[in-house]
Amino acid sequence: MGNQIKFEILGIKEVQKMLADIPKEFTDKIQFDLNKAAGKIVQKELQQSVPVGNNDKSSKNKAENNTIVTKSESKSGVYVGLNKRAWYIKLIERGTKVRQTKGRGKYRKKANRGTINRKPFIESAYDRAAPKAVKYLSDNYLKLLNKAIRKQVRKVINATKKK
Repeated sequence: MGNQIKFEILGIKEVQKMLADIPKEFTDKIQFDLNKAAGKIVQKELQQSVPVGNNDKSSKNKAENNTIVTKSESKSGVYVGLNKRAWYIKLIERGTKVRQTKGRGKYRKKANRGTINRKPFIESAYDRAAPKAVKYLSDNYLKLLNKAIRKQVRKVINATKKK
């Protein structure tokens, strides 16, 4: 699903000059906070597009409650998807084919097991959410940047107070 989105923000040159004065470790954390804010929008869209089914599961096991936004391999990137508890989403997304048991021992007759029809929803949810996330970031970039910088400054101040 490695979709990447590129967009341009007006006034970004001034912001980049300001961020160049901040140490690299803080800029990665600030960029992560910005990406996480956009990831939350994609997460909401994914939650809304999950097929419901018969809902016989407890709320902690329902797929819409198992969407996550976590760190990716890069220091500032985020991963939006479903956690391991929602393993059955692969069956819903891709579907299954008819399979036949081997029929051994007492039950010699082979039995056919049914199929799960494909209901692809993940990629379409990402495609619908991408423009919303870009619009949100472009409209609120400076506000989100200010919030992320304040958060990192608070962490540094609290760390120095503890020493």
